[in-house]
Amino acid sequence: SVSAHYALYPYNYTAALTSDEYISLTLTAEQEYVAGGYAVTKDIMVAATLSTSDFNFVFRPLCGYVCVKLWGDDQNIKSITLATTAGEPIAGSAIIKANPSAAPHCMISGATNAIKLSNANGVAIGTTEATATEFWLVVPPVAASEGFTLTVNGFYGGKQEISLPSLTAIVSGESYTTTHQITIPTNGAGMGVGGWGDGGNIEDGI
Repeated sequence: SVSAHYALYPYNYTAALTSDEYISLTLTAEQEYVAGGYAVTKDIMVAATLSTSDFNFVFRPLCGYVCVKLWGDDQNIKSITLATTAGEPIAGSAIIKANPSAAPHCMISGATNAIKLSNANGVAIGTTEATATEFWLVVPPVAASEGFTLTVNGFYGGKQEISLPSLTAIVSGESYTTTHQITIPTNGAGMGVGGWGDGGNIEDGI
């Protein structure tokens, strides 16, 4: 028997309730680009009632939200990958403890330390910082001991890596913003240049 009722949104066919009343599921490592926002199907919400006689469900977000704002001349972005630098997992098998009065607690046992946000047709980004294009990732709560590494992949095969050492934790329901200029060559594979990605422009909140 259980001590309360539990709910999960959106529907996840991998989800199950364990004997000790954790919600087990698989957190996907793949997300699709949505202009001006994020894929709501990846924004997991959980709820728990006070008891089996209580039917008042208050849904609380599991994940945090990372807004990557990119700008640059003649840049078309195919995908971006956000990875924990020290390898802490942020996707794969996980268990969630839902709480009726507090944020859920998540423990991830999967081996995947990266989340990839993609658009098959590419995204042409703004040419100035004021017109930077937003890329939103939904990221489960995690403590990243050495921060994160962001890899921006150009449509023509080049890439640019950005270090985010000051972003050391993702908290449920919180949002984080980082802004960078992209200088990936458009005439073939190659790395961007410049001193981008020192993590100094991480901002809590949107």
